[in-house]
Amino acid sequence: MFLANMSHELRTPLNGVIAIGDRLADEEDPAVRREMAALVSSSGRLLEQVLGDILDVSKIEAGEFQLTPAPFDLVQLVRGMAELHAAAAEAKALTLRWSVSPEAAGTYEGDAARISQILSNLLANAVKFTGEGEVSLEVDCVDGALRFVVRDTGVGFDGDVRERLFKRFVQADQSITRQFGGTGLGLSICAALAEMMGGGIDAESVTGQGARFEVVLPLPRLADAAPEVEAEVQDEVSLEGLRVLVAEDHPTNRKVVEIVLEPFGVDLTMVEDGQAALDALDEDRFDAVLMDMQMPVMDGLTATRAIRAREAASHGPRMLIIMLTANAMEEHVAAAQAAGADLHLAKPLHPAQLLEALAQVRRG
Repeated sequence: MFLANMSHELRTPLNGVIAIGDRLADEEDPAVRREMAALVSSSGRLLEQVLGDILDVSKIEAGEFQLTPAPFDLVQLVRGMAELHAAAAEAKALTLRWSVSPEAAGTYEGDAARISQILSNLLANAVKFTGEGEVSLEVDCVDGALRFVVRDTGVGFDGDVRERLFKRFVQADQSITRQFGGTGLGLSICAALAEMMGGGIDAESVTGQGARFEVVLPLPRLADAAPEVEAEVQDEVSLEGLRVLVAEDHPTNRKVVEIVLEPFGVDLTMVEDGQAALDALDEDRFDAVLMDMQMPVMDGLTATRAIRAREAASHGPRMLIIMLTANAMEEHVAAAQAAGADLHLAKPLHPAQLLEALAQVRRG
């Protein structure tokens, strides 16, 4: 049933990519093309989310999931999550409210990305299952722990559904899968994350009368940091004439990099493996290298280590090396850093991240 559900959830956004993509090539009306491009983009983001859920569950099942606690500001985190889902709520004419009680506001030690993941999942579900009315996110303190409560005025669920909500791979029922979509992984991931943080998650509802989800996390509170002076906005940096070597064996991925960077005047040289990248560096000078991790002849990690060894031997300047790869797990990021890469960007590529990374060369 899990594999059948995953197949369904992958095929739905793939339909948006393949069918609309084929149609896009023949469409001449600019407004229709923009609408189609937006559908392709949103379908791609949904695919990325489904794959992320599957990877998270596999790591949790294998006991290899690691939290990375760090100081974070609670109000800033909650505001960011509310703003992220405000547009989706507004599109359905829903009111989205959020609040943090004065006694809860402050700085805490925790994995802000995973806390955000829990809240994002709960808010996304609340908006998805609510046809009219409102969605709210309220945060306060209870028994020395933080309590996050997400309420909605949506379809709700009954007691039988409540028993199954947080089980892996299971949605409330197949009719919900058909009506609203979803992998059925989100709430099980939320439950596992809350448990790892020493807390828990619970839900209550009456069918047709909305739902209430409560997450309690006993996070250590820190002395509030002095308010940060807002960072100066970085000036736009021109990438015109930047010389970039791209080591990538897949022609589609090479084309993606070309489409993203050529409009900015970046001078690209494409090679298909790590050895070819080393040969190209023997022949010419480059400002940066975009390195795939898995390639024939020589992989990206080996090539990166060789580049850093050459720089050390010649006492030459350190070149920016960006690992651009579909190997997206934490161990892959660690391996890239250990090999000497400056940055790890996981595919699917987010153009703004790549442009900002390359801008470092010009900023020095």
